[in-house]
Amino acid sequence: MDNVWRIVEEYPSHNNFTCRADLESLANVLYPQVRDIGYEVSDESARFNDVKNCLELATAWARLCRDARTQKKMFIVRRTPENSGALLMVQRIEHLRGQVTEMAPLAYLAVVRDDQLFVTRDRVMDQDVTERVLIGLAKQREDCCICMEFIRARQSTVFACGHQIHSDCYEQFVASGHSACPSCRSPVETKLHVVDMNEGSAHERLVAAAKPPAPVVESLPQAQRPVTMSNEMFEKQMETVKGLMQRLNSECEEGSQTADLEAPIEEVAS
Repeated sequence: MDNVWRIVEEYPSHNNFTCRADLESLANVLYPQVRDIGYEVSDESARFNDVKNCLELATAWARLCRDARTQKKMFIVRRTPENSGALLMVQRIEHLRGQVTEMAPLAYLAVVRDDQLFVTRDRVMDQDVTERVLIGLAKQREDCCICMEFIRARQSTVFACGHQIHSDCYEQFVASGHSACPSCRSPVETKLHVVDMNEGSAHERLVAAAKPPAPVVESLPQAQRPVTMSNEMFEKQMETVKGLMQRLNSECEEGSQTADLEAPIEEVAS
C-alpha cells in the first residue's frame, strides 16, 4: 500500500522501454488525425511521475478516467522510468480484471470516453499499425444524436427501433412536438426502454440496447459502473482520498520512527 514501486521487482525486464513504435511522438503525430473526428489527444505520462502509494495511484487514475469521460480527448500514458512503478501497478489491477496480460511489462495505455486500451511491450505493433489502432479507438464513439455528447455519460432512452438518445434529450425532443426517432424517423412508442448505460459490460450494454421496449419501467437497478458525478461531488471525493493519503503517510512515518527506536542492539562478540 505504501510503495507501488515494489512491484517492479516482479518484472525482470522493467528497465527495458524499447518497442517497435515511437511512443513518445504518438500524441503529436495523432493530433491532426484525431482532431478531424472532433477529439484532441494528449500525452499524460507525467501525471503518474510522483505517485508513490496506492492512494495516490487511485487519485491519479480516477482523475484520468474522469477527464476522459467528460472531455473530448484521448489520453495516452506511456510507461517511463519516472512512472514505471505506478503503471505496472495499474497493469496488475487491470490484469485481475482480465483487461491485460502480465507476460511483459506495460508499454502504454490509452483512455478515451470510457474505453481503455492496454498494450504490453511485447504486443506493440509498428508505428503505422499503432497509429491506426488508436485512431480506430477514437472513432468508436457513441454519441447522442440530439446533443452530440457521449451517450454513456448519463441515462439514455432506447426507441422501439433500437436507436437511443439521452433521457433528458428525449424529454425535450417530445416536448417540442416530435413523434419520430431522430435517426430513422420510426414512430415513437408510448413507453420506451430506459437503459442506464453505466451498468454492466460493453456486451451487456449492447444487449440491453437491442431489447424491445419494456412494457413498464418502474426503476433502474444500481449502476455497476461509475457514473459521471458532478464536479463538486468528485472534488469532495478527491479531498477525502487526499485526507486518507496524509493519514497514511503520517502513520508510515510514525511506524518507521518506532521501528528505529525498537530495533534490537546487536551484541558485540567477545
